[in-house]
Amino acid sequence: MAACKRVRVAGCDHLDINVAFTRTISPDKLGKLIVEIIKYVLYEREQLPMPYDDLKRHVEDVALSQSTHKKVLNPFLLAKQRKAITSLQGMDAIFSAAQDLIRKHRVTKVLLLFGSTPLSPIESYLIRVPERRHGCQSCGTSAGFRRCMLDILEAFLRVETTRKTTPSPKLTTYLLLNKEDVVFDLMDVKANFEIPRRGSLTTLDLSLPPCPHEADEQEVFRIWCDSPSESDVSTLVEQARSWSCSSEEYVWAQCKPVFLTVAASTFVKEPPSESAKKSSPLR
Repeated sequence: MAACKRVRVAGCDHLDINVAFTRTISPDKLGKLIVEIIKYVLYEREQLPMPYDDLKRHVEDVALSQSTHKKVLNPFLLAKQRKAITSLQGMDAIFSAAQDLIRKHRVTKVLLLFGSTPLSPIESYLIRVPERRHGCQSCGTSAGFRRCMLDILEAFLRVETTRKTTPSPKLTTYLLLNKEDVVFDLMDVKANFEIPRRGSLTTLDLSLPPCPHEADEQEVFRIWCDSPSESDVSTLVEQARSWSCSSEEYVWAQCKPVFLTVAASTFVKEPPSESAKKSSPLR
């Protein structure tokens, strides 16, 4: 189920999309879900000529085709291809780091800024990572994951008819995470960073339903506790969370790789040669 609300604040179009997932997933799949949402946003905003994973396979096919035909590329096209490949490699590094940090419950928000500069974006997406207080691994079915993705797609389809996509040359990615978890080879800490108020902002609030196995886990935990005074599992959980959060300092970190829009004309597969056509068994 999804609910949408559009408001205008200080000249900025703000769209709130609240998605209450109908199925739950295990914590280790949460990072993958966020990454798949980012990939969809890239495609939906026409930053890619095809879905992200399809584009990566297409790039490999084009490289193989060019190598087979030993074609000498125009220097301008070659430079465009190299920039696009660098962009894809950079996003892969961001996806890998974000997925790992979200799995460890270290990231609370992901911010996507589309525009020439992060300070003046054309459009922004703020994804609030849902909390999973209990680490149940019994909910990690592929059917549950697919249902969550369908919930996301349905939410976006409801608002696409009224939205206008503005072309953007770049995507800059930010993560809100614990300062101790910043990957400095990949990120720069932005201590005083605030979400820009320019352009349009889409906020994606995600919520997972309660884990159906949570009651069983709490019962096991009660049996494990030796002290009768510590039998209230919810109290112990809240205490553990307060102790773990007391020393945390959350900061915005800007990911160094910047994604450049990939045009459809950047990677064009070579048609089969005449000799290949003649040798084809279909002829």
